[in-house]
Amino acid sequence: MCSKLHSYRANYPMFKDYKIYLCPASFRFPAKVRERAEKDGIVLIQQRGDRIEVISETVKAW
Repeated sequence: MCSKLHSYRANYPMFKDYKIYLCPASFRFPAKVRERAEKDGIVLIQQRGDRIEVISETVKAW
């Protein structure tokens, strides 16, 4: 997803000044995905029972 942001901004110049937050959602994320997301500042959204919660602590605007 991070690598796609460069082409997104090139293809949609009208959004060049917008902040973009990457937020994939899933029922469950493997440990490696959680580690990588934390390192890259990607927000993870996960279902826990009948709730949806954000499981990331660091957030980066792209």
